[in-house]
Amino acid sequence: KYTAIFNTIDKSEYYIRSSLSNTLKYLIPDHLKSSFIQVNRAEAVGISYIHEVRGHEVVTSFKTFPLTEAYSAQLRKVLRVIT
Repeated sequence: KYTAIFNTIDKSEYYIRSSLSNTLKYLIPDHLKSSFIQVNRAEAVGISYIHEVRGHEVVTSFKTFPLTEAYSAQLRKVLRVIT
């Protein structure tokens, strides 16, 4: 089984024994689901924290995340990025 790790603004980490896709689908409350987007196989980001999409990277003020091709189109659609 995978472990999903949630990093918060206050630098806390929370570990959940589940795959990321199951965590996003079943453990995130319905009213918050649209606030997160998966950017690669292992990571999801709070949409409101995204500052920039630079090539194959998603930049936040906390960390830069790799953006894989499988998730790029959906992210750009949600952010309304013209490619």
